[in-house]
Amino acid sequence: MQNIFKKILSRQHIYMTTLLASSFCSLTQAASLQVSPILVEFSSQEKAKELWLTNTGKTNIRAQVRMQEWTQLNNQEILESTKKLIASPLITEIKPGQRQLVRLIKPANTNSTQEQAFRVLVDELPGSNSEQNNSGLNILLQYSIPVFYKSSQPHKITQGLTSLDNIQFRYTNGQISVSNRSSSYLRLSQLSYVSTTGNTIPLISGLMGYVLAGQTMSWNLPVSLPDSGTGKFRVVINSDIKQQVIPVKK
Repeated sequence: MQNIFKKILSRQHIYMTTLLASSFCSLTQAASLQVSPILVEFSSQEKAKELWLTNTGKTNIRAQVRMQEWTQLNNQEILESTKKLIASPLITEIKPGQRQLVRLIKPANTNSTQEQAFRVLVDELPGSNSEQNNSGLNILLQYSIPVFYKSSQPHKITQGLTSLDNIQFRYTNGQISVSNRSSSYLRLSQLSYVSTTGNTIPLISGLMGYVLAGQTMSWNLPVSLPDSGTGKFRVVINSDIKQQVIPVKK
């Protein structure tokens, strides 16, 4: 699952947040608020998309939808409120077993020559009482859904694998950096390392992260690599059918 999921525990205005960027785990399977799809892409011709909020619990859920323009700078994710993406409704109440359609609308004057990135934040509002643990903490959920206005020059795909033209990878000091000089975003997942002796070492089993068009992002690897990292790195790019070896400069 490529969305960012937050679980917020609240008691008397005290909040603790846990950020998860991976597949559904036991935590999310128990969540009453579900959101789909988990990735939205507008073609240059499309003006609207559908986002569905589903209540799988036994009590009413109130939810708020917020739009954020998404950029990256100096290896940091930046989210800012925007009117370049519109959602309707912004606040809703969903009965048990029901679902709510949220329309995502691209304004008519949108520049379609360059890819644009957004995040749609779906917050469960206090008072929903969708989950409660033994200590009396109310559990509120937040989803962060990537939304893209796609460029007219997507990545080429050959035999199910995304082309790495205009993409640079570098490994140094336990960190891997990805520079995306193409006109389309990259989504990286299932990063692994194959040593010079042929041993495969899983590094990041789920979502690694996104690199927006024209940006560079870096990630610290969770383990030290044998043979000084002179082996091969493998990763799944976007929705490819399998991992591919990436050309990493040392």
